[in-house]
Amino acid sequence: MPAQPPRSLPEQRSRFTTTDPDQAQDLIAGCTAPGRPKPGAWTRPLPLSISLVSAGGLSHVDFTMPPDLTLRLDGTDDLSVTTLITGTTHAELGHDTERYTAGDVCLVSFPRASYHVRCRQLRTAILTVPHAALAQAAGQLQPASTPPAPSPSPRPVLRTRRSAGRDGR
Repeated sequence: MPAQPPRSLPEQRSRFTTTDPDQAQDLIAGCTAPGRPKPGAWTRPLPLSISLVSAGGLSHVDFTMPPDLTLRLDGTDDLSVTTLITGTTHAELGHDTERYTAGDVCLVSFPRASYHVRCRQLRTAILTVPHAALAQAAGQLQPASTPPAPSPSPRPVLRTRRSAGRDGR
């Protein structure tokens, strides 16, 4: 019997853009851990833009942040492939500090922990693969005689690959 073509997954799209400081604060507060700036802390117009496309649990976000912003984020078991389009980030992950700049691509999973990220002039594209999809795919790839993989360690996985040719690596 011939293989069935994959079914198309319904796609959902949303877009949000603002320069209103209160709207920007509310949106970022809804996406991050507690610790949002005090009301009125942002008084000038702040460019913020999010474009989201999701299908079957996968999501792709194009995110433009205000010019200089520090966030406290809660880690997840999901895997994110993040490409910095413009700007820089400085991430404090426990005792480790990671720095990224435009052109860098990072694989990020930071389960059961929080971290701080300072963003400057940041525009980023983030592809997120849910943990359940990764676990299902890994289970389908294992031969039947192989015991299941041990449960993931609480240690974060954060790796970076710089753009080819930019710094000679």
